[in-house]
Amino acid sequence: VGYRGKSSIEKTGTPMRTAFVGKHRGHSVKPDEFYEMIRRKTAGPRIDVFARRRHPGFGAWGDQVEPEKHGLFN
Repeated sequence: VGYRGKSSIEKTGTPMRTAFVGKHRGHSVKPDEFYEMIRRKTAGPRIDVFARRRHPGFGAWGDQVEPEKHGLFN
């Protein structure tokens, strides 16, 4: 997880998890639980770097996702 400027990560007193147990979804595929955690803990905008597919609430940048026709990352 990275950010630009002042962190928008909630100061809830609960640390973010850094390890996940979940169904294997493929080589270098981030777990769905990761996206849910980031949605809960941060304000947008968000981007998934080295994305393999698009996720709601995230821009996607990577050579395996189709470019958006009308979006931030054309």
